[in-house]
Amino acid sequence: MADMNDPLPGAGVSFWTMAAGLVGSLLSLRTLVESGPMARALAVIGAWSLSFFLTPMAAEWWALTVKAERAAALFIAFVGVNVLAGIGTFTTKFRADPTSAVEWLLSLWRGRK
Repeated sequence: MADMNDPLPGAGVSFWTMAAGLVGSLLSLRTLVESGPMARALAVIGAWSLSFFLTPMAAEWWALTVKAERAAALFIAFVGVNVLAGIGTFTTKFRADPTSAVEWLLSLWRGRK
């Protein structure tokens, strides 16, 4: 049986790092709130996966401590979920009305509603 701190031996990701990635993927911004249920689910799963695979790389690259690795997992998942949800929301809006979808994207870029 694997240790709780290393649920996937050889993966290089501890249980608490995976939990931090999950928490980070559940945090949301405006783009996640405007997404549909399927886009939300895919964004959360995708962001957690990004965090799972990118955190060990970032930890090795910058020689992070265990606590900093968990913070990196949280940050990577948080950014990832918002990027993925934004892409999902944009594609949904683009199918309905391409002009308003581009205006919505530009309003995100400029910081307006």
